[in-house]
Amino acid sequence: MKPRFTALIMIAVGFFLAPGLAQTQKSTNMSFVTVGLEWESVPDAKAYEIEILSAHFQKNFQSKSSFFSVQIPLGEHKVRGRSQDYRGVYGEWSEFVLFSAVPQKIDLKTSSEASQPIIKIDKYSSWVKIEWKPIVGVKKYRFYFKDDKGKILAIHDSTQPTVAFKTPPGRYQYNVTAVYSGNIESDPSDFQPSLLISERKIDPPQLISSASEEQHKHFRLKVDPQILIKAKVEYSPFLGDSWDPLIDEKIEPSYAATHFSKPGRYRISFRSTLKGFADSEPIIREFQIKPQESDLQSKFSAKAEHMEPLSKTSESKTNVSK
Repeated sequence: MKPRFTALIMIAVGFFLAPGLAQTQKSTNMSFVTVGLEWESVPDAKAYEIEILSAHFQKNFQSKSSFFSVQIPLGEHKVRGRSQDYRGVYGEWSEFVLFSAVPQKIDLKTSSEASQPIIKIDKYSSWVKIEWKPIVGVKKYRFYFKDDKGKILAIHDSTQPTVAFKTPPGRYQYNVTAVYSGNIESDPSDFQPSLLISERKIDPPQLISSASEEQHKHFRLKVDPQILIKAKVEYSPFLGDSWDPLIDEKIEPSYAATHFSKPGRYRISFRSTLKGFADSEPIIREFQIKPQESDLQSKFSAKAEHMEPLSKTSESKTNVSK
């Protein structure tokens, strides 16, 4: 009587590199997985013989029960079996059953519960370290770093079950696969952890000095080398209540503002800005450009200085004639 295979059970107990495990092996550097095979038992069977075939592997195994675990190469295989009675006589072979031995996935759910990501925030960046459970026989691990919508931002290969990197604040996801000999990569973990790195503001620039020269204003600011400065200039007439934007641009720490030709009130704000961080609080300065006297006013003032007052005699003559 033929045994009938009712289930093929993948047992995730480990992978290893096993050259020369089977004499009929064609490759001497393959990744192996432990699988479990189960079939319907045959009444009065004393033992079973199991044969597994693939493109690079062939081996027969003996089992005394209807469940058997064996280490075989990753990939597509076919298996068949036959029973042996109490006399030692074998029955007919069963039909071949096809199955795949797939790479073991990383268990990120258990790993994340046992070891939470380590997050350290220094002055201008965030340092993250993530660990997961190792797998025996893996060649390397492939770490996928994603944004909160699942878009891959970076891929990093590591020979150790850990990765460390710097990233700006934000919400992220990540996943890990195992890579074996022949560049065989496992599926991603069924559990995809999320990661939150809190946003923090950077310090505002420091105003060292300011100076005026006619209608020009000069500002010197101090920031760290990796920081940029954002300047915003607004204008309002002397009797006005609203402010109109004039300038909104990134500037150098030594800033010469030469745009103040119109009389009125001016307000200028400086912020520190850095990619991945919220802009700093502003530092604000206000000043005025006073109207200049016109040429006509200057000439009138000059003439007034040379005019002589009327004499009393002239005044009396004028009155008599009237």
